[in-house]
Amino acid sequence: MALLMALLMALLTSVLLAAPGTAAARAEPGEPGPSTTTAARYRGPILAIGDSVMLGAQRCLETLGYEVDAQGNRRMSAGIDLLQSGKPPARVVVHLGTNGGLQPRDLDRLMATLGPDRTVFLMTIQLPDDTSRYTFEARTNAAIVRLPHRYPNAYVINWNRLSDRVEGLVGGDHIHLTVKGCTEYAALVDSLARSFIG
Repeated sequence: MALLMALLMALLTSVLLAAPGTAAARAEPGEPGPSTTTAARYRGPILAIGDSVMLGAQRCLETLGYEVDAQGNRRMSAGIDLLQSGKPPARVVVHLGTNGGLQPRDLDRLMATLGPDRTVFLMTIQLPDDTSRYTFEARTNAAIVRLPHRYPNAYVINWNRLSDRVEGLVGGDHIHLTVKGCTEYAALVDSLARSFIG
């Protein structure tokens, strides 16, 4: 009987560790969030802040109920200033870094601004494969992907991966969104930002 109880406890522990919302469930930062149903979705306000890439998805995000503040040529420093001037909700999506890239210290400042009680979703960036002109995509995305290992309230939405794998999401400049990209971008954001996690 004691052996049976021990086995049941071990099984229950493994199920709980793999449940949505735990660190184990996140496995790889940037992977789509746990499967959600109508009954298991976050329904509170979410602020999405970004640059001209997110601006191309503003209509699609707003259709899904997001508050969007996106502006062309915005850098992370300007985004942080904007966040400091207001009262962001409990969940914030940030897509910045296209203009000049990011350093880990920029992300530390962002996380300090938003604090440990908010859930923060950082989106990776997508730039043309021209390393003579765009030298910062890899280091920016590496810094973003490492962030959840240092901040348990940070999650990654891997736009770079999706836009690389699915044709037709970005236009001829390989940065800004097409009509299809607007829809897919918003769906990607929504698949994780409204999951019950963290």
